[in-house]
Amino acid sequence: MYRYPDSTFKVRLPSHVLVGDVNVDTTPFTVGQWDELGYNAAIKLAREPFTTYTCEWVKGEDKTYRENALTETFDLDAAQQNKLNKIQLGKNTARDGGFEVDGVTYDSDTTARLAYLELADKLKADPSFTTTWKATEYEWVVMDAALYAQIAAAGETLIQSVYDWQTTQSGAALAATDRAELAAVSEVYA
Repeated sequence: MYRYPDSTFKVRLPSHVLVGDVNVDTTPFTVGQWDELGYNAAIKLAREPFTTYTCEWVKGEDKTYRENALTETFDLDAAQQNKLNKIQLGKNTARDGGFEVDGVTYDSDTTARLAYLELADKLKADPSFTTTWKATEYEWVVMDAALYAQIAAAGETLIQSVYDWQTTQSGAALAATDRAELAAVSEVYA
């Protein structure tokens, strides 16, 4: 990025400039020549999310302008809300990511949970009911009441676990008093 003589910033330097009344090719220009004409490299301040800055541009001895922060204000409330949203997403991802029973992975997304409820109704009406069941995309099992009981227990354990995790992480996010404390709160269920 470059600072132009009119204090605007552009990605590239011009290929030609007017020096007096002459249109000059800038290909051979040195940093010093660019500086004499008011063109300088410029480096923007790296900004943190949820932070507002008051800045100034300072020209260094190397003739490069650098944006320096005079003040910075971290919006903890906005950052906490963002963290809570990410924790919610982490909970949903874990809840819907499946679980294992006896080495077989079972789906646990909304569609699967509805199918389990329908199966529970069939098993309540006929405890001897069996069916071929799609556990995940490429795994099929023979489902009966005994297997369903194991799956239901594992599913309930998963769901309770991810909700407990969300409660803990959300509490930690809301208790954070600065950027570092908030960053230390995990958004990923483990």
